[in-house]
Amino acid sequence: MVTNKTQRFETVPPAKTAYFDSDVVTVDVGGTDNEWYLDKLAVNSNGTISDVKVGIKHPKTPLTSIEEWTFGSAGAGSDVIYSADTGNVYASDGTDLHAVDAVDGTEQWKVVSIDPFGQIRYDSINDHVYAVSGSSNEVIASTSAPGVAWRFGVQNAILGSLDFDPDHEQVYAADDTGILYAINASDGSKAWDNATGKTSEAGILYESTNQQVYFGNNDEWFAFDHTGTQQWSYDMGGGTTGLTSPLGYDPDNNHVYGGGFGKAIRAVDAVTGAEQWVESLGGANSLESGIAYDPVNGNIFYGTDDNKIRAHDAASGSLVWEFTTNDSVDSDVIYANGRVYAGNTGNGTLYALGAADGSLVWDFSATNAIDNGVAYDPDNNQVYATTKSNTLHAVNESASIKVENTARAATSSPSASTEVLEIDEYVASGATIGIAVEGADAGVELVARQVI
Repeated sequence: MVTNKTQRFETVPPAKTAYFDSDVVTVDVGGTDNEWYLDKLAVNSNGTISDVKVGIKHPKTPLTSIEEWTFGSAGAGSDVIYSADTGNVYASDGTDLHAVDAVDGTEQWKVVSIDPFGQIRYDSINDHVYAVSGSSNEVIASTSAPGVAWRFGVQNAILGSLDFDPDHEQVYAADDTGILYAINASDGSKAWDNATGKTSEAGILYESTNQQVYFGNNDEWFAFDHTGTQQWSYDMGGGTTGLTSPLGYDPDNNHVYGGGFGKAIRAVDAVTGAEQWVESLGGANSLESGIAYDPVNGNIFYGTDDNKIRAHDAASGSLVWEFTTNDSVDSDVIYANGRVYAGNTGNGTLYALGAADGSLVWDFSATNAIDNGVAYDPDNNQVYATTKSNTLHAVNESASIKVENTARAATSSPSASTEVLEIDEYVASGATIGIAVEGADAGVELVARQVI
């Protein structure tokens, strides 16, 4: 928790640092083993303050994550997603679908007895939440009314993978005989289906760049356009069975990525289906997670059953780094905010790693195995994870690096001025705060509260 006791840190004379090109004052947040919550920065000047910048350099040791709230009726291997349109987090408990407020974790609505499992998608066009029902072999569209807008039944046992195509307002799902279904999002009618002719265990991914849906069977991948016309297929030669769900896509190289139980991860050209590279999973038997892409460093990330989170160069496939966890990484692996987030089974640890080098930023111990849903919420700077014990956790991403600017136009007759910058940031003992002020004879005061 955060105490009400504040501490005002004295600043030192301006000195050059790596934060900014201008002179800055630095504050070392030290003296205890506890963390600090940086509340606000007050800048006082006898002239005009034209610009204030704040940079935070975190220490090398990992931070302790801050849990914001828990919701005790969602998890059980469920996917979890956040919608900026509604401000809700969506997850299931295996029986009901829940909408939870992202700020405080209170339930907003639920749709009961639809037995959802696997992936969940939100459609802002029709205000639908899509989920797969294992008991009825249906795709179900729920609404915030709440209630069921429509149901679509497949011919055989339904798979847990699905995706939404906002360009053509279609929902894609599949059954275990390899039939891919396109469903009209507005009313749940069938747009088309395509029987690939092979038993499926696999992933479904729609991407807007090429406006194609990608679908995998036991040893073959397919690409279809929105009319159901096959664009290409890629035969893995029997060396790999099953695909991750979801697959991954990289718009910079225009690659589709996937893996499975053949001890390899693969990249193919999204337009032609031509193989680009194949890389071994090392000591792993299978790639258990979804695949995420980092456009800043040009890497892809995934988790395996030999307790690893790995990063590969997206263009060449070469291994960039790997991080060892304490159990199999079965959850989604996602990239956001310069971090890689993933959870594992066993004691259910949620990890935040630096995307560039795989260094541990923080970890969080959940109540049980995290084997499916992980999501990031940029609006509230939170990471969500679901566990097998039906608990949805919201964890504050307390280790982001923040740089803020407040520009103020100069006046012809400068007068006394005060600028207060809300920082709202957690840091560990030993962090350094860089503060740059453009203004006449400015004094700086940083207010922080201790986390105990």
